Amino acid sequence: WKHSTLADIEGLVSRDEMQEMLCFTLVRNPWDRIVSYYHWLKVQSFEHPAVATAMQGGGLNAFVLPLAMVAIIYFFMIRPQMNRQKKEKKFQAELKKGTRVITTSGIHGKIVDINSNDNTITIETGAGKIKFEKAAVSLELSKKYIKAPEKK
Repeated sequence: WKHSTLADIEGLVSRDEMQEMLCFTLVRNPWDRIVSYYHWLKVQSFEHPAVATAMQGGGLNAFVLPLAMVAIIYFFMIRPQMNRQKKEKKFQAELKKGTRVITTSGIHGKIVDINSNDNTITIETGAGKIKFEKAAVSLELSKKYIKAPEKK
């Protein structure tokens, strides 16, 4: 009676037999439990609404949920991250001398030199000049320095 609750086996087993059974609960991943329970129900032969429902499933229905999950992950997590990376690369490629930026480590400064050979920039801060990788300049943090064109 693996995966069954007491309500599932009521009527199939007498009260005396139920009193003799060992009942315990394992806490585990709910998704894993549902999938395991579904596959267990598909191979059962006793009359129960849950067994009938499980036996009707399969085929195309078995692929709908995983495909939906992949689509959700792609459109809500992977694609927005790719767009953000694309904007970040474009921003880093368009950097020029005199641009005020903020690095990913939080250092504010103005670009005084761009070295395309080793892909670095030199930023002038209040403490002096510091050399950084271009990838260390953050679009998200530098947005406050990028001024939108004024409307007239």
